Amino acid sequence: MPIRPAPASDSGADLTACEFFAGGGLAGLGLHLGGAGFRTVLANDIDTAKARAFRANHPETPLIHDDVWAVTPDQVPGAPDLCWASSPCQDVSLAGARGGLKAQRSGAFWGFWKLMQGLDAEGRAPRVIVLENVVGLLTSGEGQDFAAVCGAMVEAGYTVGALELDAELWLPQSRPRLFIVAMRGVEGSRLKGPALPFHSPRLTAAWARLPAPLKANWAWWRLETPPRRNLDLAAVLEPDVPCFDEAEAQTLLAMLSPLHRARLEAIQASGERRV
Repeated sequence: MPIRPAPASDSGADLTACEFFAGGGLAGLGLHLGGAGFRTVLANDIDTAKARAFRANHPETPLIHDDVWAVTPDQVPGAPDLCWASSPCQDVSLAGARGGLKAQRSGAFWGFWKLMQGLDAEGRAPRVIVLENVVGLLTSGEGQDFAAVCGAMVEAGYTVGALELDAELWLPQSRPRLFIVAMRGVEGSRLKGPALPFHSPRLTAAWARLPAPLKANWAWWRLETPPRRNLDLAAVLEPDVPCFDEAEAQTLLAMLSPLHRARLEAIQASGERRV
């Protein structure tokens, strides 16, 4: 199912991007819309369902449906300005077994990095690399996984920094994510030190654990704080759209504990709209 209308044309975009672990292509969509000016020239994902979703929404963009470890530099067109990787999070997530970057799924980052090294050897490395993952990467392996990612980027000559963005700044949903941003041969807007809301206490603590050589090549990237949102979840839900038929609703209600059933009945009796 399409998630967006196709843009009139991407050909006028001045900057090129490659999107790895692309899923449905939402990162590339964000890089293109709103005047960001990036044109996705290549995408990659190993998952069949995600590859199908990507092709349905971005038929004009070449997709490599394969393991990132199998992607070779000759498959990457030109010298992309930016390479984006939303690598698997299961092994670094606070909700997972925390096998870290040595485990198979989250260790796919190293397959992506091997490809970046291959492009670098040919003089085609991107000026900007972005790694998006869960905030659990900050503490995975007692902080060693975060240091390993930053260290690989610094060793390749990049200045590295990180931001924590929570969807609740824009939407009525909390979904914090970590963005590690590395730049080489290009400058980004910086701060002199960490500042909320994008440099959280846990990010600052992870930075403090980094070795001195990594701190020497660190940047506190600057983003404008968005206006305070004025919507909660109740305000964005359509009030009269049926979700379940009567039988399904009664089945779900029967599953409630007495305590939660009493809370629900009290809300219904109040006449308030609550979510």
